[in-house]
Amino acid sequence: MSPKIVDKTEKKRTILQAAMKVFARKGFAKAKMNDIALEAGIGKGTIYEYFRSKDQIFINAFHFFIGDMEAEFNKILARDMNPKEKLVAIIKATFDSFFSAGDFGGILMDFWAEGIRNHQQEAMEDVFNLKEVYRKYRQIIMDILEEGIRCGMFREIDTQTTASLLFGCLDGIMLQYILDPAFVDMNAASRTLADIFTTSLTKHKSR
Repeated sequence: MSPKIVDKTEKKRTILQAAMKVFARKGFAKAKMNDIALEAGIGKGTIYEYFRSKDQIFINAFHFFIGDMEAEFNKILARDMNPKEKLVAIIKATFDSFFSAGDFGGILMDFWAEGIRNHQQEAMEDVFNLKEVYRKYRQIIMDILEEGIRCGMFREIDTQTTASLLFGCLDGIMLQYILDPAFVDMNAASRTLADIFTTSLTKHKSR
């Protein structure tokens, strides 16, 4: 009988997805490697074949998450859609990405706080490089806005400021949800935010 071929990339993804569920349920500080193994349905020793520590699992989960989100954005940008449709799709994809990862925003804040408590904030910044994540996201929004202006769909605006405002709104909504999940209907928030921005940006024909 031939030995079973293990898809190592898929196995890592399984471990990371299980870890995110455990982190969301127990909090990063209280989660144990054994909890992650049980959630993934594998032995604890198998986890150590892929990751040295709980910190390393989270770091890899972060990069998987960002990579998946960027891949989804690239799919949207490649579709045959007008700038307004692209903007709506990007906003929806942002919301969907955070929730498909199992309350990723809350987990990230938990991990960041743990790093600060242990005087590792500088190391956290080097590992996660959130400044670069924000820069890439703003550029995607700016490109869509500029396309909309060029084709006459959107009015003339400062695209960098507008992109920053949209990102700020998204961050603010996510933070409110993390603090009080029952208060914010995220599906309604996604639709309303997209509607407000696209309506305000649309160039109306002169009468």
